[in-house]
Parts: sequence; structure tokens; C-alpha cells
Amino acid sequence: MKLETFSIRHERAILFLVGVLVVVGVWSYTQTRAAIFPTMHLSRVDVVADSGNLPPEQMHVSVTIPLERALLGLPFAQRVLTTSAQGSSELVVQFDPSTDVQMDLQYVESAISRTRAQLPGGTTVQANIVLPQSEPILSYALTSTRFSQTLVQEYAQLNVLPELYGAPGLARVLIVGGPQREYHVLLDPAALASAQLTAADVTNAIATANDVEAAGISQVYSQRNAVLVDAGLRDARQLARVVVPTPRGAAVTVGSLGSVDLGTAPPTMQMSYDAIHGVGLNVYALPGADTVRLEREIASRMRHIVVRLPRGIAVHTYWDAADIIVASQSSLRDAILVGALLAIGVILFFLRNLRITAVAAVVIPAAMAIALLAIHLFGESLNIMSLGGLAIAVGLIIDDAIVVVEGIAHALHENPKLDVKEAVRASMRRLMAPMAASTLTTIVVFAPLTLVGGVPGAFFRALALTLTCALVVSLALALFVTPTLFRIFLARRIPRLESAGIHRVLDRYDPLLRWALRHRRFAYGLGGVVLIATVLLLATLPTDFLPRLDEGQFEIIYRMPVGTALAASDAAATAIERVVLADPAVAAEGRFTGIDTNGFSPMPGRGGDIRVRLKPLGERAGFETIAQRLREAVGIAVPAAQLDIHQILEDMLNDISGAPAPIEIVLSGPDQATLTQSATRVAAAISKVPGIADAFSGVNQDDPTMRVQPNLARLAAMGIGTPAFSQALAAGAQGTVATQLPEAAMLVPVRVAMAGAAGDSGRLAATVTVPGGTVPFSQIARATVDRSSTDVTDINGLRSIVVTANVAGRTLSSVVAGLQRALAIAKLPPGYTARIEGAYRAQQESFREFTLVIAIALLLVFFAMLATFKSFRQPLVILATVPLAPIGVALALVLTRTPFNVASFMGLLLLVGLVVKNGILLIDAANRRRREGFEVEESLVLAGRERLRPILMTTFATIGGLLPLAFGFGAGAAMERPLAIAVVGGLSTATLFTLIVIPVLYASFCAKEEMPL
Repeated sequence: MKLETFSIRHERAILFLVGVLVVVGVWSYTQTRAAIFPTMHLSRVDVVADSGNLPPEQMHVSVTIPLERALLGLPFAQRVLTTSAQGSSELVVQFDPSTDVQMDLQYVESAISRTRAQLPGGTTVQANIVLPQSEPILSYALTSTRFSQTLVQEYAQLNVLPELYGAPGLARVLIVGGPQREYHVLLDPAALASAQLTAADVTNAIATANDVEAAGISQVYSQRNAVLVDAGLRDARQLARVVVPTPRGAAVTVGSLGSVDLGTAPPTMQMSYDAIHGVGLNVYALPGADTVRLEREIASRMRHIVVRLPRGIAVHTYWDAADIIVASQSSLRDAILVGALLAIGVILFFLRNLRITAVAAVVIPAAMAIALLAIHLFGESLNIMSLGGLAIAVGLIIDDAIVVVEGIAHALHENPKLDVKEAVRASMRRLMAPMAASTLTTIVVFAPLTLVGGVPGAFFRALALTLTCALVVSLALALFVTPTLFRIFLARRIPRLESAGIHRVLDRYDPLLRWALRHRRFAYGLGGVVLIATVLLLATLPTDFLPRLDEGQFEIIYRMPVGTALAASDAAATAIERVVLADPAVAAEGRFTGIDTNGFSPMPGRGGDIRVRLKPLGERAGFETIAQRLREAVGIAVPAAQLDIHQILEDMLNDISGAPAPIEIVLSGPDQATLTQSATRVAAAISKVPGIADAFSGVNQDDPTMRVQPNLARLAAMGIGTPAFSQALAAGAQGTVATQLPEAAMLVPVRVAMAGAAGDSGRLAATVTVPGGTVPFSQIARATVDRSSTDVTDINGLRSIVVTANVAGRTLSSVVAGLQRALAIAKLPPGYTARIEGAYRAQQESFREFTLVIAIALLLVFFAMLATFKSFRQPLVILATVPLAPIGVALALVLTRTPFNVASFMGLLLLVGLVVKNGILLIDAANRRRREGFEVEESLVLAGRERLRPILMTTFATIGGLLPLAFGFGAGAAMERPLAIAVVGGLSTATLFTLIVIPVLYASFCAKEEMPL
């Protein structure tokens, strides 16, 4: 059976099937999970080791190096970045992106197990897969005017968390803020000396007394009982009654040696909301979870929790990752609707017939619905790239329908006596082959995208999948549904109407084409001029990596000077918060100090994270303006603070791309001190480069280390060993946790310290309590303060420091040029190197990959056209116009002041398919006319007149569909805006080359080819 008659013979079955697919597609839209970005695999494992308070160099030698050597030898490990800080080491292992990250984690954990024996005693090592879901999707703050942070935190642990657990897609909830309650045993030095005891003796007595052991089974007749020896402690009164044996054989109680009270632990972190201390709840999603549904479920549960809260506790939302997802989907939905209306308006303008326009218009929602079903079946989420692909496809979806309805209308116009059914058959017989070939060439250009790695690869593969599904569906609908709809809507032939403007264009195109065919050298010269202008324009275009979104939320990472205590850091952070809240664009903010928002990455007490939610975009300025405003205001209010202001999603994309900061300058060399000096000098130099903000040397100085050197001879004379001296010193600082007491649903630590020490922030006492009394510290030890230690960083075993910065208000290319000049001024010592990485390296890699992709796409397109035309020359004639198309891309980017980035490259790739698609339709018509017996030039003129209107219609429909994205309406359109601008600009000029240059080249190189029948 011939395909052109298939839809006529089975029109009821086809319409029924399409209707079912449309309904299922609409249903799948409600079931497909929502996300901001396509699913991305980082293939990265983060290893965090904790070993007390060892200085960085010692951590580097005793902990980091053994782990680093074990990890470097793992299969598929590409890069190991290590940072040794005071008491902690962090090792980030980057694996080949094609590996299974779960298997990578097993390799890492196996390497850690083999290395544990080499690590210092008490060292803990934890490995985590780095996921985009490591950051919270929702953050709440609980504040109270009546209860302490500790009580609010306990209430949240006991009453709020159980209500949240079990939500579909929930991974974990992190509660931060408020010190933990604990019992304080504050010892009197005089009482200890009188009893000849030390704090260690009391600690051991409490630990021993708090004991519950199983002693076996007791059975009396038929009753069986478990026997427990329960010496467990329950409260402060029992603690006070614990007996401590003395060297004289007597016994004293803990209560007689000091006081026992309920208090709170020394604070190690802090949380606040809108500059008011509170308790934070961070909600994290499982990988692949529907963020929007999880957010709505958690919000619903929180509403039920709020009504049962004790009076005086309030709940506030200050971070919601679902906001930008909802906003982006809304803006892309609007872009799809507006683009569809513009595309339909183009058809109506050209054909001046509502019924014919309706036939083509029906294809858009049907193709969209079925494409959504395909997206759902492929497991892709509804994100800014998949939905953006649908927005881009609006104009393309209707192209095939335009060709069909215009072809049928053209057949009716040429032969008024022709029956509608016969017109459909004749038109479809003529159009099926070139339409299939042109759609195939548009689709095959996406195949090489598998070669693109990182974020651009994940992003544009998702977009290509959507476009491919939409194009395949639109072709099927155009071939099998549109003819049927045409017959139904136009059962009786209706005369075709055209505007006078279209007639004038057709009348002027004919002589223009004839003139160009007679003056071919002029066309060649014009093409050469265009090529030269294109190269010059593209060379001067500013470049960037990824398009920038305005997320409506951002974070401020702050660091205070080395040695800043938690209380001082908290006070400085509160001052920063007040500056943030004073900005008219800010809606709310929440702050963590001393802990990272992911809950496991090391964060010193002098640093923290302030997350800021902005007002809607229409009520405020853009992020860049707000960020610069806050930098200046905070610089005046808290000049000692080192800031890093960035958007979360942008930072996450940089991190996934292997570029944690937009600007990274990696300095490498053998000596840490020289590296530190060089990094400081480089940071100072690049901070003067226009467009550079938040420059940081990468030199993380650790808190001062107080090195206590005991006088071993005097300690020996007193009968005291080094361990006993250390325990006595700890008791005089923040004390020692002896045990934990069960209380309700929690364990409460018991801290033993000397009176006056627990609230003293760990300051060493002037005297030390030892067996027999107290001794001045200066008589048995000497203390010195080391302020020179810095974090130690290795990259694949090479000592390095990474200088980082953000880009503000400038493009990446202009900033990098300034960086290169700054590095030339800040000369490095011999043996030390500097290389620019970060987003710049990721951009260069992506540009190289996209250049290769376009080259391969051209080969694939050539192969598809070779199979279609069975000629080498005709595909080359069509492809010859491809190098001319970028002149429109360059002009559009210049006029809109849009930098050239990976999205622009994707626009070039799509443009290749669209240019070739129009060329195929034109050449196919010319070949048909030649087979009918016309001369070459006359065939080209007739083909031009026949294809001019559908080419113009499809071009304007595609442009109309892309205009909402090109204008960048809404948050979701920002990622596709450079792509849309590139395609709109390229099509605007490429259409002229298709209509003029292709016929000229065809006449020159294909005139002698024989036309197969």
C-alpha cells in the first residue's frame, strides 16, 4: 500500500490512535517529575577525615598522604583534590563520568579500609557521594521569644522530625541551632586537693558508675526473668551521689567535690533567621525525587505542625528550591503558548484562510502532548531544558504541517477542477520523500551530542531528546493526520486567498533569482564578503560558559579573620544579616555559622553561610546589581569579613563541571610558604581586574595553635605522667565528657570540668590541679602560640593553592584577558606554575567538543542527503550555505549584547539542520521540474516560486515560535535565550542564502547531472 493513500484508507483508526496518545500524553504531564535541571551524574566522592586538633602539616603527613596514595591508585580515578586543615582532611575524588558512582564509592571505602591501620588512633573517616541533592531543597527556621534555642531544638527533634519522616522523596532532615543540653560537674580545686583527687579520677568514677549490664536469666517455676545489674544514672541527684574512692582508702561523693547542674554544651555552631537566633531545619531530597511534590508534601505537613506548636514558637520559610522550578515552568509554558500563537499567526497571514490555519494549528497541541508522553517514557524530568526544548520546537513542529497544507492548497490553486482527495494524494506523493529527508537531517545533527561531557552535555542532550521526539511526532502527524484534517475541514474546495504583499514578494523574487543566475560571480563575491565578515564578527564576540539565570535566591559565604571565636563570628554575622535585611530586594534570610549547609563538609566556627531569598523579579533589580550593592554595604559594616556571594544553582553547575568557582587560578610548587606568598600576591593582582569580585587567595590560615610543652622532669618528680597532665589540662579548659545519661528520647552528656572553665571558651587556667593540690601552670609547662599554620592542598599529589574569584558584570572572555595580564605582572618564582581553570577551562573544553560535534553533524547530514539525492554535488551545494548562516548569528548576538556561549553553539548546531531542511525542499522541487523536461535555470526559477512561500512560512513560524525565548521572558527562558537568539538571527539571513545562493551553486555545479526518473 502506498503511504500517500494510507491515511485516507485508515483515517478513523489514525485519528482514534492520535486522540488516545494525546490524552495519555496530558496524563503523563501530570505524572512526570519536575526538576530544575536534567539528571546529572557527578562521579565524585567526598572523603572527610577527622583527627582531633592536629595541625594542618601533621594532618597532611599522618592522615591525608596515606589516604591520598590509596585513592590515586583507584580504577578510573582522574583527579584527587585534598585539603588538610586543623584536625580535618577533605579528599575529593573525581572519577571518569561514565563509571557507576556506587561502584566508585565501594572502591573508595575499600581503599579507606586498607589505610585505617596507618592513621592515628581515634581518626574517623567518612565517604559520601557528591550529589546535586547534597544541598537542601527547603529550609525552615524555628524562633521563639519564650524558649531557649536548646528547648526549641529538642522540641523539633522530638515532635517535628517524626511528622516529616516518611514523606515520598525525603532523604534526611538536618536540625541546626542551639547547644545540646548536658550535665555539668564543676569541681572545686580545693576540695579535690583535700581529697588528693584529680578531675580524671572523678571522670572515671562517673563513667564506671553509669553502667547497666545483663547478669543472666532467673527462672522461678514457669516465670522467666532477665537479670540486669542497673547502676545507671538518671539525674543530677544521682550524679551527685556517685562515690569516688580516694588514695587514703576513704570515699567521697561527687557532690562534695563540687556542684552538679543541668546546663548546655560549649557551642560549636549557631543559626539565625532574620538576625534572630533560632533553630534551622534543612530538608534534603533523594536522588531523582520530584522536588516540587516533595516541597508541597513537606509544606502541607508543616502547616499541620504549626497549629500544634507551643505558644511562643514561630516557623518561617527562608529557602525554597521549588520556587525557581515553578517559576521556570510557568515562564516556559507562557513561552510555548505565545510562540504557538505567533506561529499560527504566520500561517493565517500567508494563507488568509481560517480553516487551513486551523488544520495546521491542531498539530501543535497534539504534537506537544505526544512528545510529553515520549519524554515521560524515556525517564526525563520536566526541567528547563526539556520544557525549553518544547518551547524551541513550537515553530519546528508546525513546519511540516505548513509544508503539507501549503502543498495541498498549491495543488488546488494550480488545478481548480481537482478533487480535494486527489489533491491530497498528489501533494503527499510529491512531499513525503523530501519532508522525511529534511526532518531526518534536522534530527541527525543531535546524534554527536553524546561526545559533549559535563553540564553542557547533560543539558543539551535533554534538550535534543525533546526536540527529536517533537520532530518525529510532528512528521508523523504531518504525513498521516494533517491530510485527513485537511479533507475534513475543507470537504469542499475553498479558493485560496493571498495578501497583496505575498504576491509582491513572489513577483520580485522571480526577477531577482533570474538576475543572480545570470550574474553568478556577484553571488560568489557576496558569499566571500559574508564569510570574511562572519569571521571578523565572531572573533570580536565576547564569550562565556553557561547562560546566567536569576534564581531569586543566593548565598553569602563569609569568613572572619583567623582566630575569631564563635561568639565574635556570630556577632559579625548578625551585623551582616542586618545589612542584608536592609536591602529593599530581600524578602528573608537564614544563617548557619560553624557548619556547612550540607551538614558534613568542614566549616570553621569563624565562617558561615547566609542564604537569602529575594522578592519577585518584577519588584527588584537583577542579582548582579543586588550582589554588588551588598558587597559594598557589608564591606562598610563588617570590613574584616571575606565574602563570596553567588547563586546556588550556578555554583552547583560550576561544581558539576569540575569548576567549583567561576575563576580558579591553580598555583603549584614544592614549598608551602612560597606558595602562600605567591597566592596572596596573585589574589591582590586579580582583584584589580574589572569584573572580578570576591577574590580569595586560597590561603586558609588555621586558628592559632597553643602548643603546650610540659616540663617532663618536674612532672616526673611529682609522679605525674603526660596523659594525666593532659587530662588535668583538659579539665581546666572545656572539660571532658565522662558519660551520657538517658533522658526521655535522648542521651544527655555529662561534662566534668574545673569550676569556672566550662563557660571560659577553653582558655587555659593559670593553675593546674594535680594529685596533691594545684600547681601554677608556668612551673610545669610552657605555652607558645603558633599563628603560621595554613591548610595544605594537593592536586594529584602536587602541592597547590587555588586562588578563586567570582565574575560580576562582565563576560568570562573579557575577565580572562585581564587575568592573564595580572598573572604576567605577579611573577612567580622559578619552579612555580599558574594555570587558569574554573569556568574558563570548562568553557574551552565545551567549545572544542561542540566544534567537533558540528563537524560530525555536517558529515551525518551529508550522508543523509547523499542517500536522498544519490548525488555528491547536490548535498555539497546545500551545505555550502551553512558557513554563510553564522553571519546572522553574530549580528543577532552583537545587537542583543549576548555573549557567545555553549547555548549559542547549540543554536549553531540546530541552525545546520534548519538550513539544510529548506535547501532539501528547494532542490527536490528543482529536480522534479527537470524530470518534467524544463531547463536547469527555468527549473530553478519554478522551484523557487513553488517553494518560496512554504520556506518563508516555515522560517517565520520558526522565528515566531522562538521569539518569546529570544526576549528571555521569565526565569526559565534564560538558559535557552542565547540559543533562540542564534537561531532567529541565523535563519533571518540563511533564508536569503537558501533562496539565492543554492540555486546559483546548483546551476553551476549540478546542471550536467542526469535526473533519475
